[in-house]
Amino acid sequence: MFKVRFLAIFASRWRENKERIPMRIVFGGPKHSGKSVLLWYLKKLLASKGDYMPLRCAPDGEGDWTQELYLTNPDLTLELRQKGKFSEEFVSWAEGAVKNCTSRFGLVDVGGIPSPENRRICKHADALVIVIGDQWGPEVHESWVQFARELGLKVLGTVHGTLDSNAQEYSRINPDGKFEGLSVGLDRKTFKGSTCVEALADFLAEKTETQKKQKKMNTITVSQIAGMIGKQPGPINLPGGKVIQGLDWKAEELPAVQEALKPFSALGTPWFIDGAGPQWLIACITHALHPCAVTLADTKVEGGQVAIGERKQPEGTGKGDLDFTVEEKEMGALVRYQSANPVDFRKLPELLPPVTAQGKPVFLNGKTATWGTVDIATTYQHVVPAVFVGQPQGANGYVYVCAISHRPDFQVGSVVKAEDLK
Repeated sequence: MFKVRFLAIFASRWRENKERIPMRIVFGGPKHSGKSVLLWYLKKLLASKGDYMPLRCAPDGEGDWTQELYLTNPDLTLELRQKGKFSEEFVSWAEGAVKNCTSRFGLVDVGGIPSPENRRICKHADALVIVIGDQWGPEVHESWVQFARELGLKVLGTVHGTLDSNAQEYSRINPDGKFEGLSVGLDRKTFKGSTCVEALADFLAEKTETQKKQKKMNTITVSQIAGMIGKQPGPINLPGGKVIQGLDWKAEELPAVQEALKPFSALGTPWFIDGAGPQWLIACITHALHPCAVTLADTKVEGGQVAIGERKQPEGTGKGDLDFTVEEKEMGALVRYQSANPVDFRKLPELLPPVTAQGKPVFLNGKTATWGTVDIATTYQHVVPAVFVGQPQGANGYVYVCAISHRPDFQVGSVVKAEDLK
């Protein structure tokens, strides 16, 4: 009786939520101006101001992972970066991702020139922030203003970048309402924070609005799950001593998450999981709700959601949009995966990971959308004793977190460092 009453009360509380009116903001500007570092820092600042979605629409293989990993292992970062060119498949994916983005802050990172490909990608966006290094002249800035004019994008402002350590940062709102500022040291080797970017985050927060929207009862958010285990937003230290409030998930919290979701899995109803978190957390949540069907939110795809596959089995050397390799180790199977282009969510049913040695856990190591990694993890969930999901993790470098386990010798939430995987 207590569980039924608890679930009813909990469900009624999340029927009505504040929904952000989305603003898809293009961050454009010439190469080597610091866009990737700026967006990495901006994403962390916006985490406490509303939901966001980073849309990496440049085919250079870079993203937030680049900066996170560079902080602990610069050599590995340089090895993993994949510089690429636009393909029709990539441009179509990026165009759809921008069009379908419904997050309050859609942060669109594009290539360094106002190319025809970038025009296609950005035609469904709403606004533009220009990021330009001091090595570029006014004519380059004007080319991006013209880019916005042609696409009907509202120019929100300009961030000038310099590597001159003697320069003084500033930020201001000009009489025309546009933001302008100077950020010093937007370089992944030396970046220590920026008051200019912090001011930009506040400016963008004021430019977006909120509205109320009814939510279905079978929707559960990551922040609600945090509340169920008593986890509250806390201080997160950023470069330069900046501290923000947000959910800083720890691997050791996974057993509590798993236990808290048991009553929900018993209902047998399908669940829609909304909100961001480490891939190992989302994999753990999905497994904890088994045997219920699970769908994950992703505003970058058509319809804004992806259903996780059920009753799939590993097959051969793997099938689908990802290139799989398996390295059998004493501790388990290291399953690597990668793709030159984003995985097509419509082909997710065809994605099958490779068969691995019986009786040993798998360690997942790769870059793909969260729903891709979670789908791989759940495909393994009943054929291996445990599934570890890899991720760069601050000072610990690259680690593997146990997200799924069916044996007591593999504890959910336990961590294996990459260098200890033998």
